[in-house]
Amino acid sequence: MDIDDNTIDPALSLTPFANTSCDTNYEGQIEVDVSAASGPGISPATYQYAWTLPAGAATPANSVGNTGVNNLYTGVRDGLYALTATNQVTGCFTTATASVVKLDIPVVIAIVNHKDQDLCTPNGESSVVDVRVNGSLVSNNSYFDFAWYNGSPTGVPALQGTGLDVYPNLVAGTYYAIASVNNAAAAGNIPGSGCKSPR
Repeated sequence: MDIDDNTIDPALSLTPFANTSCDTNYEGQIEVDVSAASGPGISPATYQYAWTLPAGAATPANSVGNTGVNNLYTGVRDGLYALTATNQVTGCFTTATASVVKLDIPVVIAIVNHKDQDLCTPNGESSVVDVRVNGSLVSNNSYFDFAWYNGSPTGVPALQGTGLDVYPNLVAGTYYAIASVNNAAAAGNIPGSGCKSPR
């Protein structure tokens, strides 16, 4: 008497999305979709996920009871990921890999206005009007940390702070501004956590 092998391994798909951060507030994502085509594991079924992560990555975590439908994992750093998904009804499993790439997001201070010093006391002013992230205008400057420099865009900033887009009480001279995306202030409204405009 022969016993046939009618086991069916699940179909597993991983869809990666790029990590756009410049710091450890990772913005990569991986979507997991897994299903059984037929047999006892088709429905209702849940899946156990066992991940192999790149060096330095902490997420996604291993888990059980996953639906297998549009399971999205966020806060993922760039690197190569492997997932073994096991059907918790049949015990059958499949392994797939996905690579989350690092995508540099340009931050550009496009427009800076200034008011010249016209008194013998410091009354000049410089202000950032237009910051663009990945080519799109960001209407809220409170999403950025600004660092202001006198004479040279290096060394210790003369003035810095979150949303500090105006440098007041200036004497005549040359001034520089650098904007960087503040992850907490931006609260996911724009990509590129920690990314800076060029010096």
